[in-house]
Amino acid sequence: PARWTFLTGEIIEIDAITEQFGMILARDGEEFSHNVRTVVVDATGKIRKIFVGNEWTVDEFVEEMVLAAKTE
Repeated sequence: PARWTFLTGEIIEIDAITEQFGMILARDGEEFSHNVRTVVVDATGKIRKIFVGNEWTVDEFVEEMVLAAKTE
């Protein structure tokens, strides 16, 4: 809990992934700060929904997950 690590890799790879989701990274040496995105991806790897910020509800998230699960 003192340090969270969610995404690792080469900076160029991290930039490529975060750019796809509209994330903005600010670097200060080894430290990063960023805006918030929550992404729902279906079983085929297609992005179904990008929630911007953290104002979404659990019900909204579950609804999108259910829709993504129905995608063939």
